Amino acid sequence: MTILTLRPLRETDLTTLIELETDAEAMFYTGSPEPKSTQAIEQNLHKLLADFEPLPKFQKLMAVHPEHGSIGIAVMYRGESGEAEIGYMMLRRFWGKGFGHHLAQATFERAQQWFPNEPLTALVYEDNIASTKVLLKLGFVITKRMVCPDRGLKDQKLEWHGLEQ
Repeated sequence: MTILTLRPLRETDLTTLIELETDAEAMFYTGSPEPKSTQAIEQNLHKLLADFEPLPKFQKLMAVHPEHGSIGIAVMYRGESGEAEIGYMMLRRFWGKGFGHHLAQATFERAQQWFPNEPLTALVYEDNIASTKVLLKLGFVITKRMVCPDRGLKDQKLEWHGLEQ
């Protein structure tokens, strides 16, 4: 059980999304080649709010801590290969304080609800040791290492296949 709540995005989340997605280091760890512009973040938020459905192809949720408020985002989507994929991103001011485990766990638990009885996949930049450790603790295993063609950086694919793995 996690201490975080995941909820749909709101218009009022724009400030948090700007802090998160304009942070060059945070974006680097997600595989994005560069931070996003404030205008692009605002346009994306409006599109996500307009397209929200209970079981979408792509869903971005705000992670909220009871004392600290919004600390990051969780994403769940059906990847190009049809796999159920998860991801998460945390505001840098919360790095190294134990919140990463809670964010990954909340994302994992929600994904299990949205994609019941399906394996889950996460792609993680190889140097993102903290996220790799958290996912391994949740029962994911590293199944593939590759070089991301658009960045030339090493990524790894982690998979969770349920209790029988």
